[in-house]
Amino acid sequence: MTLHSSPSFSPTPLTLQAVAAIILVAVVVLLLAGMLYLFLAGSVAWALMLLQGLLWLALQGVRRSRTVLRRHVRRAASSAAEAASDIILRPSH
Repeated sequence: MTLHSSPSFSPTPLTLQAVAAIILVAVVVLLLAGMLYLFLAGSVAWALMLLQGLLWLALQGVRRSRTVLRRHVRRAASSAAEAASDIILRPSH
């Protein structure tokens, strides 16, 4: 059994250029992917903040409406109670 020595690999300028081109393309693709991710993340964050603000405004409107409605019901009930106390009930003979 004889051991064959493998031929030594010596990179040629064309091989080095191909490796450099692959690395450059990989870096550009990673940068573009990162920028796209940041843009999408920022857009989603902006949309969520907008949605949160709109929900807050809606809840404030509901709270104010409920408070106004309660006051209105209380005033109507108190005026109805006053009107009922003004009526004198007399037994009929």
